[in-house]
Amino acid sequence: MDAKQSTEYRCIRADRILQFMGRSNDPKVPQPVPVPTKEVLPDSGPRVLVVGTGAYELRVGVQNAALTVGASVAAAGGNLITGGWSGVDYLAAKGFIDTAPQQARKILHVLEGNSAQQFPQGESIRVGQNEGIAESVRRAELVILIGGAGGTWDAFREALRARKMVLPLLNTGTDAYHAGLLLEIFGQNVPTNLVRMSFPERLRPPSESKLLTGLLRRWSSYVSVGMVENDALLWMTEVIFPISERYMTKLGRDHEAEIRNLLEQLHKRTIPETTQDRFVQSFVTDPTSEWRCIAYAFLQVRPVIHHPNLLIQSLDIEHGLAKSEHETRPLWRCLSAIRRIVDRPGNRFPASLHEKMRTIHRELLTMPDVDPGGECKRILSNLISDVVNGGAGSKAPGESPKKKAPRPIVDDQVRRVSKGPPAKKPAKKVAKKAAKQTPAKRGPKKAAKKAAKKAG
Repeated sequence: MDAKQSTEYRCIRADRILQFMGRSNDPKVPQPVPVPTKEVLPDSGPRVLVVGTGAYELRVGVQNAALTVGASVAAAGGNLITGGWSGVDYLAAKGFIDTAPQQARKILHVLEGNSAQQFPQGESIRVGQNEGIAESVRRAELVILIGGAGGTWDAFREALRARKMVLPLLNTGTDAYHAGLLLEIFGQNVPTNLVRMSFPERLRPPSESKLLTGLLRRWSSYVSVGMVENDALLWMTEVIFPISERYMTKLGRDHEAEIRNLLEQLHKRTIPETTQDRFVQSFVTDPTSEWRCIAYAFLQVRPVIHHPNLLIQSLDIEHGLAKSEHETRPLWRCLSAIRRIVDRPGNRFPASLHEKMRTIHRELLTMPDVDPGGECKRILSNLISDVVNGGAGSKAPGESPKKKAPRPIVDDQVRRVSKGPPAKKPAKKVAKKAAKQTPAKRGPKKAAKKAAKKAG
């Protein structure tokens, strides 16, 4: 090549280069997102994201659950996605490798920021801080929840928003427990026997779950059936629970405004009575105050309960919380729910619940540092008085309650008043009032009788 030729260059038009790359220089044409080299897992098999408690010390049942899920994904020929943390992530990857030692390339760890990959085998990619959950859910077809301490709940919410199938292993507790209950109540197309799988509390070598493996092997046909809409679940996780959380933690607005907002949101949405009943039964004695407060709010909005003895357990929980932590907001919500139940004609009020309220009232009166404003003590006193005086629904089971005009129902939080028909005065009271008139109005006959009696 001579000097002249060496200085000559041929230009290629930019649109030809973009066409070759599968892109366009037209701003109206959507551009493909660049994909990192390690992003893509093998095409075969479903992509399963496992999220759970990231602690070194786990309950044995939770350890067995993580090992079983990892082994089942491997046995079904699936791909495992984790966050690369210790605990559940590590054990799920271990269960996968112990079952399919030659398939490490089918494990992907999505690492946040500078976090270290705890399990040594498998591919990994790195994303920004607090971006791991969204990225992991985006890559997954099925999200399995095991235990959890906050991050698992975030993954559940993200999966619902992304319309991904979720399988919480309810018996592993905490976040997975609450997600499993909500899934059973409000619905998603996941078999109940999978959600309620149990795992032994004795450590054992990794072994697949035939039930889960069978689901994953027929995953493509299962997913084609479709899943129910997540609207009710999203309403609960994105609207209702955050309000209750703010109410209990006093974040943001005044907590009284939060409970007003909660009751208004529940009023707006039509929930079947059977669904409400299942929710109340599942959460009215829950260990978490936020979930109990939602159950009490449901009872305030629609005061129907088919298992009144659950309220006795609730009062025990709230009484203990008030004594140990001087926290009376859940007790106030519980008593407000009982107030609405007592006020509703036809509701039966068990004697044991009445005795429980009397006991709590006596104890609160001896503790001035608990409920210093006296709100809980006052509502307890009023409830006890109403039941003793024959309040609506205060009769024992089997007896017909006295007919009584419903008095105004005032919710101290919402200030919503529902007035019943005015009670008619009995005829005897009308006659007695007429008899108390002045002597001049009594008439001549009565005056003459009185004068004769005096003279005689």
